[in-house]
Amino acid sequence: MNNSLNLLPINQFAFEKIRSESSMPEDIYKIGIHFDTDQRKIDDWDVEIPKSETVEIQQSLQNDIKTIKIFLASSKELSQERQKMTQLIQKENNHLVKQGWYLELVIWEDLLHSFQGERIQDYFNKKMLECDVVVVVIGSKVGDFTHEEFNLAWEHLKKGHCPRYLFVYVKEISISTQDRAALKNYNKVLDLIETIEEKEQLYENFKNPVDFVYQFKSQLAHIMETTEF
Repeated sequence: MNNSLNLLPINQFAFEKIRSESSMPEDIYKIGIHFDTDQRKIDDWDVEIPKSETVEIQQSLQNDIKTIKIFLASSKELSQERQKMTQLIQKENNHLVKQGWYLELVIWEDLLHSFQGERIQDYFNKKMLECDVVVVVIGSKVGDFTHEEFNLAWEHLKKGHCPRYLFVYVKEISISTQDRAALKNYNKVLDLIETIEEKEQLYENFKNPVDFVYQFKSQLAHIMETTEF
């Protein structure tokens, strides 16, 4: 008897959506304070996100430095991509400050985690809307918070508010046709991709964390060349 799994490649999105069977049991979620374990619980991360390093700015440049605030939205499974993004920003700042630029990466791990008088995601959303650039990274699933961040950023961008730029990167993955839970989760990814395509907007595919930051670095160069800050 062949026990091997059939793998369904998810490298291109020009195919019909996979719909789970109606008999499939409902997903079970573990709930923490304001956070579900798949999206907003720090101790579930399997890759340590580097702490931001202090970049020394010369006194003569401090009054003229141009800051670009970048918000990174993604789910837990993309912790390596988040790590690579943090490393990229630190590396770029080492030479950009000499040219009068400073990149400020805003990630929820670095924000205040205290109880709030409001829903904690509302606090994160406010911080996101203070940013010039929002980067949404999607893997095998898109969490409710990430989806909320995308919708909010897109609505504000259309009105001419911050963020000024919204980038979406979708990781090329493979999903087992026998893994019903994974297929069901991926339906939300396909729904978001369909929304992007219906609005005649662009998203980028990437293969791995290095490919992701390489593509974003290219877009970042375009931003600095063409945008007044």
